[in-house]
Amino acid sequence: MVETGPWGVEAREATRRERVLARILAARLDRQLAAGRSPESHPLLSLRAQRLARPSTRLALARAISRVLHEASSPLRRRQPPLADLPAVREVERDLAELVDQLVAPVPVSARGVALVHEMLVDGSGPLYLRHSPRDLSEMIRTATLALDPIADWPAAA
Repeated sequence: MVETGPWGVEAREATRRERVLARILAARLDRQLAAGRSPESHPLLSLRAQRLARPSTRLALARAISRVLHEASSPLRRRQPPLADLPAVREVERDLAELVDQLVAPVPVSARGVALVHEMLVDGSGPLYLRHSPRDLSEMIRTATLALDPIADWPAAA
């Protein structure tokens, strides 16, 4: 069903094919969203953005960060080798805890921010896992935290 709103915007239900493609192409779509591409620019991006912004997805990411924080603060290492670069995690512990709080807060978030968090967690060559990554973990967390605010995605008023 297609509905046309007052500004000529068409809303329609996603097809089965689009839903399947959005799942298959999730990593590629996440990179595009993290880079700032608008979810409204393509149906697959819109579907992925909707999935990322779900409370269940946000909670799963928050739990993953919490596990990393727990491992970094635990005197007994349960994993050999450790899951993450534990000294780097200890350096940004407060920032990661703030990120967890934002992810579980019952407020709308930007899909771009959630995509950035997801990217940080799944990139095994990133600074969360490798001490000598060319990217800075603190900066990645700060960027994701700021990007979670849906207002941050709005273009500046002219």
